[in-house]
Amino acid sequence: MKKIVYFATIALVIFGLAACEEEEILREESPAANPNSTNVYFDSLNPTNIVLPLDISTIKILVGRKITDASQTVAIEYDHAYDESLFDIPTSVTFDAGANTAELDITLGEIELMKKYHIALAIEYDQTNPYADTALKVFPRIELNITQEDFAPYADGTYETTFFEASWDQILEYSPIAELYRFNDLWGFGENVLFEWDGADEIRMIGEEEGDEVGIITGYEHPDYGMVTAWYSNVTYDANTKTFTFPIEWTVSAGTFGDYPATYTITSLY
Repeated sequence: MKKIVYFATIALVIFGLAACEEEEILREESPAANPNSTNVYFDSLNPTNIVLPLDISTIKILVGRKITDASQTVAIEYDHAYDESLFDIPTSVTFDAGANTAELDITLGEIELMKKYHIALAIEYDQTNPYADTALKVFPRIELNITQEDFAPYADGTYETTFFEASWDQILEYSPIAELYRFNDLWGFGENVLFEWDGADEIRMIGEEEGDEVGIITGYEHPDYGMVTAWYSNVTYDANTKTFTFPIEWTVSAGTFGDYPATYTITSLY
């Protein structure tokens, strides 16, 4: 009986495969490009991570096109999850006859300082080339991350880390509004280090608090163990040498690399 069941099962599988082979797979055709399109795109020179000082409230986005014979107004779509009063975004951009570039001006409302806002912009589909080679840096859509802040240089100095076995010149910044000090992109992986400091010996790191330690994601992905987090504890400042000492334990989700301190020595003030 077992053999009968076995061969019956094989027969059903073969029948099922045959049925799958005979079934016609329908694929919806991709939309055709407009043959009269002027191939409008967002210029690759546009920054996508935008940090503005307090006295700047307008962002200029450069838009280009390939065909420039006539003047042209092209619709712009945008998408964000915030109150409409925070961003004034034009719904179109206009090219003069013969011009291959135009500017799209985004005006900021009263956005929250130090907060990152994400906005997506897209050009009217009918005037783009959806099948352009992205290696040509022609993009019908752009993603913007916008932040406004009042951080300004406070001091020049030298940062030395035993974990990365390196040292480099590093600017220490200060925000009067937030009352915070910052090392911007400290390790070169896009992450900042923030802390409060009373100018003497009171220092509080800003990050994920766990007991007496504060964790800050470094942005460094270890090739074997993943994202590395720096856990700070008992940070000190020596006024005589103008040096901060940062005791740091370097960890990943699987465990710890151990304690590797870092220092920052101020060489001059702004």
